[in-house]
Amino acid sequence: MSVLERLIKSLRENGARVTLLKLMDRVKYETEHLNIQARLYVDGRFDRFYGVDTSGYVDVDNLDISVNLKKVARPYTPTPVPTLRSMLRALAIDHSNYTFVDFGSGKGRPLLLASEYPFKRIVGIEFSHHLHSIAQENFRRWNSTRQKCFNIESVCIDARDFVLPDDPLVIFLFNPFQPPVTSRIVDNIGATRVNRPRPIKILTWGGYGNYEGEFMAMFARLGFSCREVYRRRPFSSVHVGYRGHLWESNDLDEEKHKG
Repeated sequence: MSVLERLIKSLRENGARVTLLKLMDRVKYETEHLNIQARLYVDGRFDRFYGVDTSGYVDVDNLDISVNLKKVARPYTPTPVPTLRSMLRALAIDHSNYTFVDFGSGKGRPLLLASEYPFKRIVGIEFSHHLHSIAQENFRRWNSTRQKCFNIESVCIDARDFVLPDDPLVIFLFNPFQPPVTSRIVDNIGATRVNRPRPIKILTWGGYGNYEGEFMAMFARLGFSCREVYRRRPFSSVHVGYRGHLWESNDLDEEKHKG
């Protein structure tokens, strides 16, 4: 039976309203399927070109972490390359003054892309030993001619226990944790800024779903300015509803913190 014949049959049996709803659901399904295929293609091309392994999806149940950590973790999915590059371009900073920190760094793709800027240091925080070891191998394989920072490391630790460096910071989070962990990280950021005042920039990206209001409110506690620096483009393979924000402690003078 052709598509037209199925459409006519549905109109006769279900009416126009039900048929339209079914058609919209089908279009949504096909569009999402195409988006997934597009993401897989772009991810695979990136990995093949640079000789690394940053792609794939790893469910929480398959992460080599404790049962308690699984309760507050999210699955591993890599940040889309065009998205992160676009967000990094939004930083108007002297990179050589800043340490880049990625909470929930997984296989290390954001760390690799950040290395295309002359950051003082780049650190990933990951609590899965398996993902951490893949990231370390990726650092060795990374062969970008655009690389400007070679001081890159992955630290295998619970993100809540990581002590932030005293440098001016660029912090990246791709929605890696459930709200209790994210809230603790935000509190740690606030505390370190009180103890050691310095410029801090936070890049957040993701589809926060039911937690969007709660997630945004957590970072609002810091009193930073916030602006949207990435929104899904038409026909983009990025999930609908995913957005990127830049939070900045604008009241601090970067010039005072050089070196």
